Amino acid sequence: MVVYVLHVKAELEGNIASVAIQPRSDICISVRNPCSIDEVREEIIIDSSALEEPHEDRDGHNEAPCHFALKWKGHKERSTIRVLWKGETEEKKRAGSVKGGHKQKVEDTILTREMTASDSGEYVPMLAFECKGIEPFAFHPNELLVTEKDGKQHDKIDVSSGAGQKFDLATGIIAIRKIETKFV
Repeated sequence: MVVYVLHVKAELEGNIASVAIQPRSDICISVRNPCSIDEVREEIIIDSSALEEPHEDRDGHNEAPCHFALKWKGHKERSTIRVLWKGETEEKKRAGSVKGGHKQKVEDTILTREMTASDSGEYVPMLAFECKGIEPFAFHPNELLVTEKDGKQHDKIDVSSGAGQKFDLATGIIAIRKIETKFV
């Protein structure tokens, strides 16, 4: 398993205190076969609210539960993705073992968070993906959860068309501009 962390950068304007990926929402990403970078699936939709039951592999072992699975041409096993929300990555960190002087694995120390107003224009690690045999390479933002400085939340803010989105809310105009993403 390899863990990829989605980093998001945007310019936040107006009364925005924080921006987060809508929890348990559909996630749209493009993926590729790490063994053949020309083999891609564009804009797949992952239902991050529904975890698939474990699937028995060809050797009769149960693979880990996942949010998305596919089988690349010529591969015998399924490639899988599990979306790791903030609470899940912190839980993995607490569960990691340093017993006997062994270091924690990198994936056990991932910290993701929401983007705050002070992060405007900087990359922020917002979401993690545990992947087996699949590599995400592009994120297509759909809906964001915006929290204003007074604590008022606006869910399902549509940013699917990218930069320059403006939202005229009761407290005035806020803007999320120049959205950029990368996987690390």
